[in-house]
Amino acid sequence: MNKLSFDRKMPLYVVSTLALNMAVSLWLLSMASSAVMAFSVCALFLLSTLITARLYRHEMAQSKNSLSEAIIDGVAGFIILDSQLRVIQVNQQFSRVSGYAFNQVESRPISDLCFMNNSSLISTITRSLKENQRWKGELSGVSRLGEHFTVNVVVEKLAEILSHNNKYVVTFTDISRRKVLERRLRMLVDTDSLTGCWNRRRFDKDLNHYSNLAERYGYTHSCLALIDLDHFKAINDNHGHDQGDSALKEVAELLRNNSRDTDIVARVGGEEFAILMPETNLAEAFEAMYRLKEVIAKGTTLNLTVSSGVSEIQAQAEATYRSADKALYRAKGNGRNRVCSSSSSSGSGSAAPIVLG
Repeated sequence: MNKLSFDRKMPLYVVSTLALNMAVSLWLLSMASSAVMAFSVCALFLLSTLITARLYRHEMAQSKNSLSEAIIDGVAGFIILDSQLRVIQVNQQFSRVSGYAFNQVESRPISDLCFMNNSSLISTITRSLKENQRWKGELSGVSRLGEHFTVNVVVEKLAEILSHNNKYVVTFTDISRRKVLERRLRMLVDTDSLTGCWNRRRFDKDLNHYSNLAERYGYTHSCLALIDLDHFKAINDNHGHDQGDSALKEVAELLRNNSRDTDIVARVGGEEFAILMPETNLAEAFEAMYRLKEVIAKGTTLNLTVSSGVSEIQAQAEATYRSADKALYRAKGNGRNRVCSSSSSSGSGSAAPIVLG
């Protein structure tokens, strides 16, 4: 990349002034009748040249300062560092994003900045600056006011145009709003609009992830449970689809509220839900689903019952789903309102199915 230089081309007015001075001086010398007059002409030429040069240097200094201020007070955040990566200047955008004024960070090491307070990150940046004189990445932080933000950051040698040859500049762009919009978009893409659970697309992605772990390591200690509302068609037929939607929302909320934070609850069909349970063996998953069955029976407006099938997660996602689905249908075939695992034959449960009418 070419570096901008203010000395590359001398302005026309400087060249013209010097040429005019020389022409006038030569003419006066030709007219001079004594050595004193010739000396005076030479002195006048030298003085005029010095004044022109001084004016030129002053203009160049002003141009540099104006350009520096334009860059530093721009839309992007700027942090200028010395050779030891200590803060020597920041702009207003830095203060707006971080909440810190210049006097609060002056002479502080880069590791004290709210989005760079990570020793391994600083080591990576330092190594990259030595090797490539540049580092680029996306960082997150918390401002002095407690607001979370995300920025695109570039750290590199400060351009010579700013007369800080041995220093570095951190430039960053605040992308917090874009990240919020991206998260909202992902939520819309991955979330079931009725129940707020993950949808089938997101469920398939997560199931594939755990199946890949099982294939890689030979086991996952994780399980899949499929849950189906018993006699859901009767709810829609006898109470209307609005009541059916309310029943789905109730069950979804109970599943989420009574599952672990690490469990993944999804709606995978009309009245069918799934729960991925990491770090859970088959016996533990069976017990968890039995408890959920009881919670749903007591916690829903229509005293709903559910049937569940549980399976260990296998190396193939399709095989895992088929195994849990077979266990679910075995639970429904054995009288509903019960839990069956992929290794059981009769399942566990008691109450008769609910009859609406």
